[in-house]
Amino acid sequence: ILVTGATSFVGARLLAKLRRLGHSVVGVAARGADVTCDITDADTLSAAVAYIAPTHVYHLDGFVTDSRDKSLLKEMYRTHVRGTHALTQALAHTGARLIASGSNDELGDAPVPYFATTPANPLSPYGYTKLMATQQVKIYAITRHCDAMVLRAGALFGPGQRGDAFMPSLLTALQRGEPFAMSQGERRRDFLFVDDYVD
Repeated sequence: ILVTGATSFVGARLLAKLRRLGHSVVGVAARGADVTCDITDADTLSAAVAYIAPTHVYHLDGFVTDSRDKSLLKEMYRTHVRGTHALTQALAHTGARLIASGSNDELGDAPVPYFATTPANPLSPYGYTKLMATQQVKIYAITRHCDAMVLRAGALFGPGQRGDAFMPSLLTALQRGEPFAMSQGERRRDFLFVDDYVD
């Protein structure tokens, strides 16, 4: 099993869980993983895939942000689109089953609840580039006749999450007795504990 984004919030927990279950797992990340490489480094990634010969791949690498700042588009495109393309090219002849992490941001402000048939309508650079990565996964599945899927989780939370994410920010403000800036509370979101997602 190969896990990209192995040092990320979800990736580290998935890697640990798979190892506890006795699976042979190799983690890939830009730093601090079994295989250290940038997800867009096609040569290193291809060499790693050829050596590991995974039957299953969890693609969790990404540029995570809540920002809609358009200046971040270049880095998001590089990581999500070029990175997913490099991975699917590296997997091209392996037949590996690919499970990728998508985002509800691909759906924009579509009414909730979301369904697999909910049309994509991204409103942010993050949503657009995650949707483009989803399309790369679909192309891999169709052209290589392989099992592949994209999971769009709700709002994940749990230990190890970056401090500026919604839930840690809210809990910190509550603990300190500080005001917490948020919307009018009209948006509905499903919160999902990270270990439930990993399971």
